[in-house]
Amino acid sequence: MRSIKRAIFIFLILSAGDLLGQEDNNWIRPQFGVGVGTFTFIGDVGDNNNGYGWTVSDFAYRFRMSHGIYDFMDASLQFTAGRLTSSERSLERNLNFQSEIRGGGLNLMFNFDPLLSPKRLISPYVSIGIESFEFLSKSDLYDAQGRLYHYWTDGTIRDLAQNSPNADNSVLLNRDYTYESDLRELDLDGLGDYDERSFAIPIGLGANVDLSEKAHFTIGTELHLTSTDLIDNISSKGEGVRKGNQGNDKFLFTWFSLNYNFNLKKKPRSKIEEGGEFDHLLADLDNIDSDYDGVNDIIDLCPNTPKEAEVDENGCPKDGDKDLVPDHLDSEPKSASGAVVDKDGITVDDDYFLQQYMIYIDSGKTGDIVKSSASSIFKKVPVISSKPSSVEENRSFFVQVGTNVNELDVNMIDQILSIPDVRTKNIGDSVLYVVGEYDNLPDAVKRKLTLEEEGFDGQVYAEDMGEILDVSDAVDLIEKEIKQIETEKEIPDFEGITTSTNELTWRVQIGAFANELSNNIFSDIRDLIVLPGDDGLTRYMSGSFGNIDAAASHKIDLHLKGYEGAFITVFQGGQRISISEATKGGETDDSNDVNGTSELSEVLNTENTYYRVQLAKFSESIPTDVLNRLMSRSDFDTKSIENESYYIAGKFKTKAKAEEYLNSVDKEIFPDATIIGEFNGKVISAEETQQILKD
Repeated sequence: MRSIKRAIFIFLILSAGDLLGQEDNNWIRPQFGVGVGTFTFIGDVGDNNNGYGWTVSDFAYRFRMSHGIYDFMDASLQFTAGRLTSSERSLERNLNFQSEIRGGGLNLMFNFDPLLSPKRLISPYVSIGIESFEFLSKSDLYDAQGRLYHYWTDGTIRDLAQNSPNADNSVLLNRDYTYESDLRELDLDGLGDYDERSFAIPIGLGANVDLSEKAHFTIGTELHLTSTDLIDNISSKGEGVRKGNQGNDKFLFTWFSLNYNFNLKKKPRSKIEEGGEFDHLLADLDNIDSDYDGVNDIIDLCPNTPKEAEVDENGCPKDGDKDLVPDHLDSEPKSASGAVVDKDGITVDDDYFLQQYMIYIDSGKTGDIVKSSASSIFKKVPVISSKPSSVEENRSFFVQVGTNVNELDVNMIDQILSIPDVRTKNIGDSVLYVVGEYDNLPDAVKRKLTLEEEGFDGQVYAEDMGEILDVSDAVDLIEKEIKQIETEKEIPDFEGITTSTNELTWRVQIGAFANELSNNIFSDIRDLIVLPGDDGLTRYMSGSFGNIDAAASHKIDLHLKGYEGAFITVFQGGQRISISEATKGGETDDSNDVNGTSELSEVLNTENTYYRVQLAKFSESIPTDVLNRLMSRSDFDTKSIENESYYIAGKFKTKAKAEEYLNSVDKEIFPDATIIGEFNGKVISAEETQQILKD
């Protein structure tokens, strides 16, 4: 305790020196405070040498005596006592300890007084100090009957080792949390009779809240950086599971205290206060800075400057390259002198002006994008050239086939599926059937003409940064050029795709259902084609292959994913044909009727299908009280779907069991709890789950 005595002596010297410098004889007595808080250990025991658990804390107490050295600094002498506890339970390590901590030292607290209003009620602070402390560490190794704990890999604690010959006769034990074994005396790592005293540097932050002229309330937290690695008796000198890291142990102390000043001396009034209320008001007006840019309002030529803007001496945003775009908004901060820039400060060239002029010319012929109708979801824009230019480098082109109606007749479905590279594209509420993806318009036009020769009506569109563009004017011009070349018996030089509907196209049909299913069911199938028919069935297809072996391999993959009703189909010349016809009798037709109705229970594997209870769903941060209740449960998991987090519990094979579980959920905490389904780890509706399980 000699270090504590030295700290008291230094504290009294500082206090006396400050008192002797006073202009009068008014004695300023120190403040006294009593507080309570928690210790949290940060060291080797906790999580495989990454020990920190804010939920594992023990009570601690503090007594402090402080004295103001300057207006912005207090010195305090403080004594702290409590317990540090930590446990680690895993397959590899099962360690625990509890240590009695007692210590004291000197602390300096900086309260930012010169930067804050003198009339404030709350004063933030940061602190640093030095302290000496002692620790006595013990471990819970035996139960109340003196039986040694043996941790088994099944998570139980028993009185015999798992590899003991008599392990079958072992008895289950429970920890009694009585820390009876002195770790230094056990000497498990050969550390000997080490010193159970050490030094630490506490670094803290917090706030003082004034309650009256003499009393205030303090709340704060301190990280104590110790000079020992033996508080938990685990160090880098250990072996095996007892080997720790190279760093010293630390602990966190979070507390609140009540402080009282027994004889507070009031500060003298400032010269402004002595000049009267009017002078004081004028002084306040002179110092107002509404936009916090460092220039007072009375001389600020640019009020309401954004916080991120760097300003000049007049309070106006700086513009380093003089392009009339402030630096905080300038995407090109060093534009050439005299350069013409856009609203973002980026230098523009002749191509930019040409693009803007062409959009202006075309804007008189087109309206805004309308997403309520499939026939009006495209925006008509000019195409400056047939090759991608600097303003079109992100543009691609495709051919739409079929119609924009929501239901297709069976013949149209067969025709669409006979195109090898057809795929679906979702635009608003509509589904388009599109072919190809080209980086230049002529190749897309060539593909359109090829499809028309095979009996398909097509329309070329462009896609630019997710926006669908109507390029019909440019398409008409290119078509005329191509037909002119063909008339003159010349061969056009295009790199278009050479696939034809006259070739065999093998696909795998997952099923045809009377009701359209959730997108989540098929979220693991990338090349899914959905075809709603006018016969009331919605067909789900996957893949496009040039031979039956590749299609069969894809069918096996789908079966392994749980789509057990998937079967092979083949198309040619705009029609579906049998497998035996396609293989000229070489294979047996194992396919079902492509136009027949499928039952979910026949198509999907029921083994990984369950009813589940959705406790909550959030698109933003989960409220703290709900999160705390969730963390107290062990039967829930989280799924993320389209920027929303689902918190789901339980797994049931019958809806009755799910409803029984739902009725046990606390509706005050989870008011929106409901029954949903799960197939292969994907969220589906309860109705679809009922169909799959035939419940």
